[in-house]
Amino acid sequence: MKLGKVFNGLDVSLPQQDFDVTGLCMDSREARPGNIFFAVSGFHTDGSLFIGEAVVKGCRAIVAQKGQGPASDEIGGAPIITVPDIHKAMSLCANNFFNAPSRRVEAVGITGTNGKTTTSYFLEAIYQAAGIKPGVIGTVNYRCGGEVIAAAVNTTPPALKLQECMAMMADCGCKAVIMEVSSHSLAYDRVKDMDYDAAVFTNFSQDHLDFHKTMENYLAAKAKLFALLASPGNSKKNRSVAINGDDPACETVLKGLGPDVRVTRFGTSLHCEWRASEIETALGGTSFNLHSPLGSRRVSLKLWGGYNVFNALAAMACASQRGIPFEKLVEGVTSLERVPGRMEPVSRGQNFHVFVDFAHTERALESVL
Repeated sequence: MKLGKVFNGLDVSLPQQDFDVTGLCMDSREARPGNIFFAVSGFHTDGSLFIGEAVVKGCRAIVAQKGQGPASDEIGGAPIITVPDIHKAMSLCANNFFNAPSRRVEAVGITGTNGKTTTSYFLEAIYQAAGIKPGVIGTVNYRCGGEVIAAAVNTTPPALKLQECMAMMADCGCKAVIMEVSSHSLAYDRVKDMDYDAAVFTNFSQDHLDFHKTMENYLAAKAKLFALLASPGNSKKNRSVAINGDDPACETVLKGLGPDVRVTRFGTSLHCEWRASEIETALGGTSFNLHSPLGSRRVSLKLWGGYNVFNALAAMACASQRGIPFEKLVEGVTSLERVPGRMEPVSRGQNFHVFVDFAHTERALESVL
């Protein structure tokens, strides 16, 4: 792809001579001849320190944020392209380079403080039950049709890796991609150029205040996913939201969605379209009465914990809006046997129970205990 096409939509000054771009990178160790290197200033180091290495490895151009990059116009023959916001530039350039992969699949984003991973596993199981090949991008790993294709470095990878992963999944036949969308990724605009079909809001409680500083900032970051979904620039027509109707934060998240985005609520409150009652938990699993616009029945999950009822409801509410039949929704959530590191039982013949769980917030620990 030509350099000008990679930067299409960005108001920046480009070299007069256009040239072919072979790839995009932000890690000089991954640089290849013909790449564009994005010199990103991160938590632990500054990408500007590795421009020389990237040029030696054959990078044809360097992208730097205004006021943070080198003072010269070029280094070693590689022009310096200055952008106002390097994170937004990475998102747009990656979307251009990989030919907008989110437009080729049904893209589902899941955000919230707790429950994102398990909800993604429930959704994956539902799509599989319905005969739809899903891709998953999340905290545990990245999967295509149930097969692990990469270990997870971040819950939501940087835009360059995210769009590459999305393109790989679309190319290998995935019809839907389910992704956990972290507040960090939203704050850093990693998903800014994604075209989402659906978004899920699991819940909201205290977390990541070392980064966001205030609960207001944290919730505002989460709400950006729904603003992206509702954006006029989103090419998807049949857009939907599934949201925890028991959580007071849901109304803040829903502000500004507009009438063209369908909203369904899940929870235990009577106003929720997808509702659970008479929840019973045991070490062998969790059961509840399901009430929904598509039908009602007793549902038995293989996963332990009342909070997993909410995760299952979130997945079913979301998938129902995507046209998946009621029977396949139930088949999917009841087929899921385990989620790695989420109240995962460990059995080595001992006469007591052992579980491994990722719970790291106050609410998550309370739910588990």
